[in-house]
Amino acid sequence: MDNLASGNNTFDSLSKVAYVSFVSETFLYLLMSVMRVSFHINNPYIGDIIGLSMKILLSLIICSSVAGECMPPFDWQETFRTKYDCLTFGYEESLKKMKEIGREEVNKHGIYLKFYCTPVDTI
Repeated sequence: MDNLASGNNTFDSLSKVAYVSFVSETFLYLLMSVMRVSFHINNPYIGDIIGLSMKILLSLIICSSVAGECMPPFDWQETFRTKYDCLTFGYEESLKKMKEIGREEVNKHGIYLKFYCTPVDTI
Protein backbone atom coordinates (compact mmCIF):
# COMPACT_ATOMS: atom_id res chain seq x y z
CA MET A 1 0.00 0.00 0.00
CA ASP A 2 2.95 2.34 0.46
CA ASN A 3 3.46 2.73 -3.28
CA LEU A 4 -0.14 4.01 -3.60
CA ALA A 5 0.47 7.02 -1.31
CA SER A 6 -0.40 10.18 -3.20
CA GLY A 7 0.04 12.70 -0.41
CA ASN A 8 -3.72 13.34 -0.33
CA ASN A 9 -5.01 11.95 2.99
CA THR A 10 -8.61 11.55 1.79
CA PHE A 11 -7.58 9.72 -1.39
CA ASP A 12 -5.10 7.55 0.51
CA SER A 13 -7.78 6.57 3.07
CA LEU A 14 -10.30 5.74 0.35
CA SER A 15 -7.74 3.68 -1.57
CA LYS A 16 -6.99 1.64 1.58
CA VAL A 17 -10.73 1.01 2.11
CA ALA A 18 -11.16 0.05 -1.54
CA TYR A 19 -8.16 -2.29 -1.37
CA VAL A 20 -9.52 -4.04 1.72
CA SER A 21 -12.97 -4.27 0.11
CA PHE A 22 -11.60 -5.74 -3.12
CA VAL A 23 -9.73 -8.51 -1.37
CA SER A 24 -12.54 -9.26 1.01
CA GLU A 25 -14.36 -12.51 0.31
CA THR A 26 -17.77 -10.87 0.66
CA PHE A 27 -16.95 -8.29 -2.00
CA LEU A 28 -15.74 -10.98 -4.40
CA TYR A 29 -18.98 -12.95 -3.95
CA LEU A 30 -20.98 -9.78 -4.55
CA LEU A 31 -18.96 -8.96 -7.66
CA MET A 32 -19.39 -12.49 -9.04
CA SER A 33 -23.14 -12.38 -8.36
CA VAL A 34 -23.54 -9.05 -10.14
CA MET A 35 -21.54 -10.32 -13.12
CA ARG A 36 -23.61 -13.52 -13.30
CA VAL A 37 -26.92 -11.66 -13.16
CA SER A 38 -25.69 -9.07 -15.66
CA PHE A 39 -24.62 -11.73 -18.16
CA HIS A 40 -27.89 -13.60 -17.73
CA ILE A 41 -30.05 -10.52 -18.25
CA ASN A 42 -28.04 -9.03 -21.11
CA ASN A 43 -27.22 -12.25 -22.92
CA PRO A 44 -29.18 -15.42 -22.15
CA TYR A 45 -26.97 -17.33 -24.62
CA ILE A 46 -23.61 -16.71 -22.95
CA GLY A 47 -22.29 -19.86 -24.66
CA ASP A 48 -22.42 -17.99 -27.96
CA ILE A 49 -19.91 -15.46 -26.63
CA ILE A 50 -17.42 -18.03 -25.36
CA GLY A 51 -17.74 -20.27 -28.42
CA LEU A 52 -19.79 -23.02 -26.79
CA SER A 53 -23.51 -23.03 -27.31
CA MET A 54 -26.28 -25.48 -26.73
CA LYS A 55 -28.40 -26.36 -29.73
CA ILE A 56 -31.55 -28.45 -29.71
CA LEU A 57 -31.92 -31.25 -32.28
CA LEU A 58 -35.38 -32.35 -33.44
CA SER A 59 -35.82 -36.07 -34.21
CA LEU A 60 -39.14 -37.04 -35.83
CA ILE A 61 -40.33 -40.67 -35.69
CA ILE A 62 -43.22 -42.27 -37.62
CA CYS A 63 -44.76 -45.35 -36.01
CA SER A 64 -47.48 -47.88 -36.75
CA SER A 65 -49.55 -49.35 -33.94
CA VAL A 66 -50.79 -52.10 -36.33
CA ALA A 67 -47.27 -53.24 -37.22
CA GLY A 68 -46.00 -52.51 -33.72
CA GLU A 69 -42.87 -50.78 -34.95
CA CYS A 70 -41.39 -47.40 -35.76
CA MET A 71 -39.26 -46.15 -38.61
CA PRO A 72 -35.74 -44.94 -37.79
CA PRO A 73 -35.73 -41.37 -36.44
CA PHE A 74 -35.38 -38.56 -38.94
CA ASP A 75 -33.06 -35.86 -37.57
CA TRP A 76 -34.02 -32.37 -38.68
CA GLN A 77 -31.16 -30.46 -40.34
CA GLU A 78 -32.03 -27.22 -38.62
CA THR A 79 -31.19 -26.97 -34.91
CA PHE A 80 -33.03 -24.77 -32.43
CA ARG A 81 -31.82 -22.33 -29.79
CA THR A 82 -34.46 -23.23 -27.21
CA LYS A 83 -36.48 -26.27 -26.26
CA TYR A 84 -39.67 -24.24 -26.70
CA ASP A 85 -38.78 -23.44 -30.33
CA CYS A 86 -37.99 -27.10 -31.01
CA LEU A 87 -41.20 -28.35 -29.40
CA THR A 88 -43.51 -25.93 -31.19
CA PHE A 89 -41.83 -26.69 -34.51
CA GLY A 90 -42.07 -30.44 -33.79
CA TYR A 91 -45.83 -30.22 -33.15
CA GLU A 92 -46.35 -28.17 -36.31
CA GLU A 93 -44.30 -30.56 -38.48
CA SER A 94 -46.04 -33.60 -36.97
CA LEU A 95 -49.41 -32.15 -37.91
CA LYS A 96 -48.19 -31.38 -41.46
CA LYS A 97 -46.81 -34.90 -41.86
CA MET A 98 -50.04 -36.45 -40.50
CA LYS A 99 -52.09 -34.48 -43.05
CA GLU A 100 -49.61 -35.46 -45.78
CA ILE A 101 -49.99 -39.17 -44.95
CA GLY A 102 -53.76 -38.76 -44.97
CA ARG A 103 -56.74 -39.96 -42.99
CA GLU A 104 -57.11 -43.30 -44.80
CA GLU A 105 -53.49 -44.44 -44.31
CA VAL A 106 -53.38 -43.22 -40.70
CA ASN A 107 -56.53 -45.17 -39.82
CA LYS A 108 -55.57 -48.26 -41.85
CA HIS A 109 -52.05 -48.63 -40.39
CA GLY A 110 -52.54 -46.96 -37.01
CA ILE A 111 -49.91 -44.37 -37.84
CA TYR A 112 -48.81 -41.94 -35.19
CA LEU A 113 -45.89 -39.57 -34.92
CA LYS A 114 -43.62 -38.77 -32.05
CA PHE A 115 -40.58 -36.58 -31.74
CA TYR A 116 -37.75 -35.71 -29.40
CA CYS A 117 -35.92 -32.47 -28.76
CA THR A 118 -32.41 -33.37 -27.64
CA PRO A 119 -29.74 -30.90 -26.44
CA VAL A 120 -26.50 -31.12 -28.43
CA ASP A 121 -23.23 -29.36 -27.55
CA THR A 122 -21.65 -27.48 -30.44
CA ILE A 123 -18.31 -25.73 -30.58
